[in-house]
Amino acid sequence: MLKEKGLSKIGQEMAEYILSETQRLNELITTLLECARPRPPLFNLQDLHFILEHTVDLLQTQADAKHIRIAKRFNAGQAELFCDRDHMIQVFLNLIMNAIQHVQPGGYIELGTRRLTDTLEVLVQDNGVGITDTHKAKIFEPFFTKRQDGIGLGLTVVQQSVLAHHGQIYVTDSDYGGACFHVVLPIKPQG
Repeated sequence: MLKEKGLSKIGQEMAEYILSETQRLNELITTLLECARPRPPLFNLQDLHFILEHTVDLLQTQADAKHIRIAKRFNAGQAELFCDRDHMIQVFLNLIMNAIQHVQPGGYIELGTRRLTDTLEVLVQDNGVGITDTHKAKIFEPFFTKRQDGIGLGLTVVQQSVLAHHGQIYVTDSDYGGACFHVVLPIKPQG
């Protein structure tokens, strides 16, 4: 329809509306399918710092648009572990994108890593509005969201992926006043 010559202004608006709603519904269906039938992880030796750097690169334009600074404090030293690269990119895409959406323009997001005995921990923290204790208890439940345009499945998918990696994820208060998501992953393959 958009390629049709002589399409009225109302016709153009309707065609653009149809396209945008189709895209939104496609994203919703894709998320629902990922939630209902997640692909099992394919474990390979990966550098977690490289995955985090790549993820930040993917989201840097969105952060720049809001003048949000993303800092990296990679203290883990060597950060190799067995994981599914695509799953981990999706995990950190969701967490960083959520932070970008909840931080005010000019805000701050920090990615940190630390190595524990048999695990690597990633902290994604921000100086946004934070999460109440009541909401912390529900944050990973399907369809729970505080965003008007959110569907409440992003963190559910994140949790499923982390659990499929025999890891754990939880949320605390950030050192900067917002939220801090902790992702703890085993270095060696489990079971």
